Amino acid sequence: MRQSRLGHVSLSVFISLKERLCIMKRKASLKVRRARRIKADLSKQTPNNSYSPPLYYEDVGFTCRDCGVEGVWTAEQQQLWYERWGGSVQSRAVRCQACRQRVRREKAEQKKHMQEMALRKGAETGQS
Repeated sequence: MRQSRLGHVSLSVFISLKERLCIMKRKASLKVRRARRIKADLSKQTPNNSYSPPLYYEDVGFTCRDCGVEGVWTAEQQQLWYERWGGSVQSRAVRCQACRQRVRREKAEQKKHMQEMALRKGAETGQS
């Protein structure tokens, strides 16, 4: 069970042993990692009608929205997100990698389920 910083239980979250090991490794790497700064290439960023696009990418700490793990969105990851993959410059990291993968998996399962339901419904209406 995870507890908030204030000490009282805010949300019951059970974490597998594999996720706990990942969390411990991430925390250890956070202590070792030094802040980096990479100059942004504004010509590669997606047009966004913003007066303040990032001029530099720096390591930014965040807390995962789902599991509460402290993480770092590295300068290299930001450069990939903004310049190569065309992410919005107003977006920020809000989930750790394990939670992002879980959300993607859940969305894929939901999409598959909805397609199966549509096929069933189509087969039922086609037979009537």
